[in-house]
Amino acid sequence: MYYILHMRHIPTIGILKKRALITWLFLSCLIVGQQVAQAQESMSEYALGSPLLITDKKEVLVEKLIFRHRLQPGQAAIQIRNCENISVKNCAFIGIGAAIRVSGSKNVSVENCAFVDLFESGSSGVVPQIGVETYQVQGLFVEDCLFEFVSTGLYAADSEDVTFKKNAIFNILGPYPRGQAVQFARVSGTRNLISENYILNESEISAPQDCINLFKSFGIKDYPIRVENNLILGDPTKGNQNQSPSGSGIMAGDGGGAFQLIRKNQLDSPGQVGIGVAGGDQIVIVENVVRGGVTKYSNVGISVWSQYPATSGMVMVMSNIIGWRNKDSRLNNNWQGEAKFGPKWEFSNVEWKDNQEVFPEDLQIHAQPSVLGWLLAEGAKYSILMKKRGGTPQQLFDGKPN
Repeated sequence: MYYILHMRHIPTIGILKKRALITWLFLSCLIVGQQVAQAQESMSEYALGSPLLITDKKEVLVEKLIFRHRLQPGQAAIQIRNCENISVKNCAFIGIGAAIRVSGSKNVSVENCAFVDLFESGSSGVVPQIGVETYQVQGLFVEDCLFEFVSTGLYAADSEDVTFKKNAIFNILGPYPRGQAVQFARVSGTRNLISENYILNESEISAPQDCINLFKSFGIKDYPIRVENNLILGDPTKGNQNQSPSGSGIMAGDGGGAFQLIRKNQLDSPGQVGIGVAGGDQIVIVENVVRGGVTKYSNVGISVWSQYPATSGMVMVMSNIIGWRNKDSRLNNNWQGEAKFGPKWEFSNVEWKDNQEVFPEDLQIHAQPSVLGWLLAEGAKYSILMKKRGGTPQQLFDGKPN
């Protein structure tokens, strides 16, 4: 049985009584054996000035809440600790700091939620925050969510069996070392998937690093980490102009890792590199379409380069279609570099096979996003306004534009 957390809209009571009722509902939902309420059609405001804490609980459903109250720096709107079977559905996190932080838990799902304008106030200005952040979580599922103007969409660290699927991610902000739509950091297990996401970073108003990054993450032979069928785009007209000089669309084997399958993704000017392999073993790059036009930082379509003092093994780059020009307008579809820290750390075997090299002018990305329609309809509203007005993240933080 799930304990359902939401607030009914009761217009006949004053704000103080309403907040008292909200507090009671929140506390009651964490009492084992008591079902608070049933789901409702409309969303309700979470009006408390403190995080929603869920600790040492099982079977909890958080549903149809709107989080708009900025918390103190370092806090997240929902904090889940040492729990099992927790579900967050149909919630909106708008104009706050960090949204969801999970640690030491099992089987956590985040579905059909919106994460927009996530900032904290810092000494030097506003600091973008992460949408969903996990540490030591076994079984995480993030699907059908919208992320816009956040530091990173999902940052999954030291976790197992992570799925990030059918999400829409607009204008990631970083700063480094964040700046990913999704990053796996030391992720392991048999069910790891990044699939069917739509990622768009517009020039001037976004600051992505690697749109998808696999850092020291390990699949196993029969169950590799799969990154497949994602659509990853730079600016529709300017590509990755004035974005990161070191970012990429997909970075595999970053810092090491093994059994990673990068398959059937479509990328159009997502960074200075389309797909990169920075280390690791049993890395397969297959059947991707990678296109890149000339920009200030444009470099290479697919890169294989051992960049760490760590043992590197086998890489297969096969049956990809690549059309990429570097910053000097020269065709530069693929590149294999010598190990950054010397021959000891070179890949044991790199095989390039059956790749089709074309001119980027002759290559178009025709993929249709598979994410839900409401994500695309709601996405980029802030982005469009920011671009028209030449705004900054500070304007978002201050509640402008609208």
